[in-house]
Order: sequence, then structure tokens, then C-alpha cells
Amino acid sequence: MSEANKKWGLIRLQPNGQQDQIPLREGVLTVGRDKDNRVRVTDVSVSRFHAEFELKNDEVTVRDPGAKNGILVNGVMRTEAALQPNDEVGIGNARFKVVSGVDGPTPKPSVRIDQEADALVKTTLRPLQLPSGSADRQLAMLYHGCSWLASDLKEDEFAEKCLRTIREGMSAVEAQYYDADGNLKHSVFDEKEGKTGVRLAPYLADRFKNVPEAVIITGEEIKYHQRNIKNYNYLVGTLCADKAERGKYPFIVLIKPVAWKEFTVKDRLLLQALCQLWHRRTTSDQKISRLDNENKKLKQTTGPELIGSSKTLEKMRKEAAKAATTKFTVTLMGETGSGKEVAAHFIHANSPRAEGPFVRINCAAIPHSLMENELFGHVKGAFTDARSDQKGKFELAHGGTLFLDEVGEQPLELQAKMLRALESGEIEKIGSEKPLLVDVRVIAATNRNLKQMSDEKSFREDLYFRLTPLMVRIPPLREHPEDIKEIAQSFLDQFTADYDSAQFRLDARAVNALQKHDWPGNVRELKHVMQRCALGADGAVITAALVKEKLEDPTP
Repeated sequence: MSEANKKWGLIRLQPNGQQDQIPLREGVLTVGRDKDNRVRVTDVSVSRFHAEFELKNDEVTVRDPGAKNGILVNGVMRTEAALQPNDEVGIGNARFKVVSGVDGPTPKPSVRIDQEADALVKTTLRPLQLPSGSADRQLAMLYHGCSWLASDLKEDEFAEKCLRTIREGMSAVEAQYYDADGNLKHSVFDEKEGKTGVRLAPYLADRFKNVPEAVIITGEEIKYHQRNIKNYNYLVGTLCADKAERGKYPFIVLIKPVAWKEFTVKDRLLLQALCQLWHRRTTSDQKISRLDNENKKLKQTTGPELIGSSKTLEKMRKEAAKAATTKFTVTLMGETGSGKEVAAHFIHANSPRAEGPFVRINCAAIPHSLMENELFGHVKGAFTDARSDQKGKFELAHGGTLFLDEVGEQPLELQAKMLRALESGEIEKIGSEKPLLVDVRVIAATNRNLKQMSDEKSFREDLYFRLTPLMVRIPPLREHPEDIKEIAQSFLDQFTADYDSAQFRLDARAVNALQKHDWPGNVRELKHVMQRCALGADGAVITAALVKEKLEDPTP
């Protein structure tokens, strides 16, 4: 038979010793409790559609489509695995062996597996059984141990599984895991033998965690330090890859009665290797967790960068940073495109509310008839199409910041409800008479003169005063042209990152051309010009000619 055509199949191993052959053909064979499966297993712990075997291009894979109790491949929990001859797959209480050269009949529509005492126990909780031969047993222990080490299990579950595997592989009666302070955190034992009752005294725990590498310690050596400890021998390994760091990390203790076969040098070497791998896993997880926390902290404390080093920009940055430390409403004043939203996000990200949501709404972009619904939401049945409750922006921003862009565009009739929300934190959804209390900090922005609008009675005076305890002016780009080079380069770098393109830089004449432009659209206009330059550039250098062309012609 050629390797190109193995005639793959499964052998179903049943408790009564019967072995049924199931040929695999190109495509998918499903196994589960539902009658529509090609192989039906009526074990109550098996899901309706529990596993999928697929033969494709002379390769067999097994997948878990989301079964409740999972599948085991050679005793290890897997969601997907490439299979080889003699691999065993556990599905509930059923076991299937992968073979080649199968020409057997199509399987019967239903396979009944005798229920065992642990039929309802999840596959993931069933005890591991390793081979009886010493060499095979150690190899199997190493395989299973490495599988747990490479898994994404939570630390407690991982420690429990790994300890069980090591105890079984070393033929110990008990395996214990102590933290760096010498406290016993996990213990697994041979259920037939029961617990040893050994829990290391502080002196011995301190001695054990300071071993330079895995070591065998007999009960006779330490019998004077703790009662009943002489009845056992011990194999100790520390979760530390650097001998100079010993004493600062957790350690594992394997316990075996003196009457049993002694621990061997192979046991010691194998435990040392597993401890080093365990240490690498732990430190990697800690490093990733620390980096994630630092990344979150950086995002929370810095937020969007207010780019520019001019005196004008520095003055505005200091005002925004000071506003961030308060709980007052802030109004940002500036021309269209000057960066009011970036400044608002900067204030939020540097405020005590940084971990809360940052919710935006552009009041100029919402029709007046829909503004109330957008801000405050509605309850089911409030109007014809209100089929369910809907949260408004105020409720979505609870615990965080609500950014009201172009706040001067709000309809006059809605401003009284807005004032109540700002003063008392109470909102009312459309169709509801029950007030809802929200905790929201408001940052408003406008390119209009709210004081003049207030004097003209087109904006409520009381709302104007409520919005403006703190005011920060966002300068137009023409007032700080010395920042244009830095801001423009940041847009080019952003383009490079977004589109994975080569890096761009501005030559001196291009910078000069940018600084001479009046920028009626401010920073927003500069961003669009830089994008057009990046798309139209023939090389890595943005020239003055290209800048002038894209200032006049918006096409790439």
C-alpha cells in the first residue's frame, strides 16, 4: 500500500472488548449523541455534535466544534489535532484508535457505550493514566507535562493538572506545590493510598526551596526536624532557571514511602527539566501580564498626544492637563478642524475617569428631531418603532466622559433637559417618567461664540454658565506654524503604520511650503494633504512641488 493512499480509519474500542472498524473517506465524519451523526455515541456526557474527523489530502484531523466536555487526544485535552496511526481519541466514555489500511463496513447508525460510574464527569476532570513501563511512563509524563505547559489554562488549573501528571509519572504517593514563602498551595495524591499527612515545617520548607537543582532527600536525613517525616523519601525541584536566584521561587515536592522503590537519577533529571519549563511559563505569563498592565496604564495616563513644542501649543497643553485633574465641565473653543476632539480625548485619558468610557456625539450631525433620543434614549413602546429599550449617550458614558462636539447646535427646546442632566446627573428616557441617575463628566466643544448666542437668546444663559466653568482655547494652526513639521510628520508616520508602506519624510522646502499656507481647515486639512502626498509620492521624500500640487489639487 502506498503512503499516498493509507485508507485511513478508526477502530472503536468498546468496554466489552469488541473492536469495530470505521473507514474514513474524503470529507467529514461527525461523532455525537444526535442521531444525525455518522457515528452516534449515546453516552450522556457526549454533546449532540461532539467531534469532527476530517480526511483531506490523505491527512486526518479531529476538531472540537464546541462540545461541552471536550475531546482527548492521547489523553490530552485538545480543540484540534492532526492525527497519526495509533493515536487515541477520547469522546466521553468512548475511545477511538486511528489506523491505516481499513476496509471495514460502514458503522452502525448508533453506538451505545455502557455507562460507567463517572459517566457525567467532564472529560477534563478524568484522571490521567500513564503506561506501566518505566521508560514509556516517563516519556508519556514529559509529553503530557509539556502539553499542559503550552496550554492557556489558568494558573490554578494548570498547577493541578501538571502536579497530577508528575506524581503519576514519578510513581509518587503525593505531589505538593509550595509558594516562594513556603506555604503549601496545591497537593495531589494517590487516591488509593490517601494523603501522607506531610506538610513541611517552616525550617524544612526554607531548606527545600533553596536546593540548587532537583535533589533527592531521604527521610532519614531530616527526621530530627519534623515528626513522621522519616517514613518517606522526597524529590524536590525549584521553579527557578538560575541557581543564583534560588530561594525566591516556588518549589515542588514529590513524596514516596520508604518501602516503595526509591527515586532515581532519571527522576531527578526529568523533574529538573520540567521545573525549568514551568518556571519559563510562569515568568513569561508574568511578563505578558506586566506588559499588558503597563500598556493599559500608558493608554490611560497619556491618551492621544497633543503634538507640538511651540509656546502656543505648550500653553494649551498645560491648560488641558490642569482641566483633566478636575471634575468640572470643560468647554473647548476653536475653529473647525483645529483638534478639539483630540484635546477632549487627552483630557479624558489623563483624568481620574480614564478607565471609563469616552463617548462622542456631534450635535451638528444629528437632526433636531432625533437629538433627544440620541442623548437620553427611550423605553420600549415610547413610539411606534420602539421595540426595545435603547440607551442614550449619557447612559453609555456612565462612569466616564461625554464629549459634546458643536454643542452650540443643540435645539433650544432640548437645552432645559440638558441643563438638568448637568446639574443633578438625572436623565429621563423618552417614554419614561422615572429619572435615571448617571455619573458623567461633560466636555463640550464649539466653534461658535456661546456668549453671543446667549445674549441673542439662541442659547440658554443658564446652560452657558453651566458649560463654561473651565474654558480651553484650541489655537488655529496658523497661530503655531512652527509645529507644522512635527504634526505633518506624525500624519505620514501614521499612514506608514496603517498601510504598512515605506516611511516618508519631508524635505526642508516642503516644510517651508506647508508653513506658508493659511490652513483654513486647520489640522484636519493638514492631515488630508499629507495623506494625498503619501499616496502621490514617487519615493520616500515628500517634496515642495508635491506639497504645492496637493494643496491645489485634492486628487492623489
